[in-house]
Amino acid sequence: CEGIGGWLIWIVIGLIATPVILFVQIFHTYLPLFTSGAWQELTSAGSSVYHPVMAGLVVFEMVSKLFFAFSAIGLLALMLRESRRFPSLMILFFVLNLVYVASDMVLTGFLQGVPAEVFNGMTMQLVKTSLVAMLWIPYFVVSNRVRQTFVN
Repeated sequence: CEGIGGWLIWIVIGLIATPVILFVQIFHTYLPLFTSGAWQELTSAGSSVYHPVMAGLVVFEMVSKLFFAFSAIGLLALMLRESRRFPSLMILFFVLNLVYVASDMVLTGFLQGVPAEVFNGMTMQLVKTSLVAMLWIPYFVVSNRVRQTFVN
């Protein structure tokens, strides 16, 4: 068993940072929607900011962020135990993250009046997520270190 080292250190850092970043986003972006009265504005048909897709989009984003935060914590635990399930579940995490980012972009496209900067930011996120998946998925498939580390 080679242990967690080499390029896998970047995965450890990512799995530690992911829940922190996502929980901060949830507390600063989504929770205020429910405490400030903004949720009523977004979901009231007579409101100037109402769109029928908005409520579902907000819930989809918030639930997805919670899913990815808790998944990262679980994956970190599996990684530190050097579980043989870790590589395949990490690959699934990358794929699901890519599907989430693409889906979020498509759903946001249904909204009217979304500023171009928002779509530019989402496009950059989709590119980054795609590059991460294209880099790490093959690594988890072919790496000797991965094969020799995750044996429990």
